Amino acid sequence: MKPLIDQSTIEFIIVRDGIELETHIYLPEGSGPFPAAYSRTVYDIELLLPRKDSLLGISMAVILQYARGHGKSGGKIEQSVPIAEDGYDTISWIISQSWSDGQVATFGRSALAKNQINLGALRHPAHKVMLLSVPSWGIMEGLGGAWYYSQVLMWIYITQNGPYNLPIEGVDWQSYFEKLPLTSAMDDLGSAQKYFKKIITSDFSSWSPRTGLQSIPKMDIPSLIFTGWWDHCQYGA
Repeated sequence: MKPLIDQSTIEFIIVRDGIELETHIYLPEGSGPFPAAYSRTVYDIELLLPRKDSLLGISMAVILQYARGHGKSGGKIEQSVPIAEDGYDTISWIISQSWSDGQVATFGRSALAKNQINLGALRHPAHKVMLLSVPSWGIMEGLGGAWYYSQVLMWIYITQNGPYNLPIEGVDWQSYFEKLPLTSAMDDLGSAQKYFKKIITSDFSSWSPRTGLQSIPKMDIPSLIFTGWWDHCQYGA
């Protein structure tokens, strides 16, 4: 079990179905109230700490939260369908705090950007702006029509095998990329084999629309998007 991060206050926010989400709260100096910057992650919270420091420096409260099944958050791992209502309920909790000025921005890259898009479609009135970096729509999509097999396999291994990310070092990835049949590639790589086989054999015809472009027309939140070619799907770019 990992130690608590930095010098944050830890809360376990209860969302509408009773699941508790491990949430780290950092407040800037001063008496407030403060606007808040919120990110919900499937990665280790340590990766967000540099951004936390810069946000505190401009007098924003920073809220970092482990998604379901990650860290000490309850529930099952979300896989490719983020639970947008978890973000909505967290924003409601944030603006109920005495230190909040009632305004919440969200930030994050890749899977964390997708979390924001699905949340933005719910139109929480306190959700004022989104900062999206290389937004990822879902691992069912490809680059130029080709599925980005190697990165998808590695992402599932790192993020879907338990509450904390597995280290990428020390794995002979080339041997797994070349393994046949493809459905067997993760047979001895952690506990996410069932999810991997579901992905590798699916035609995605019944995939949840909440992970795709259908969310865009529902959004009316100002957004700043940074993008590029790095990630396993092209629609983000």
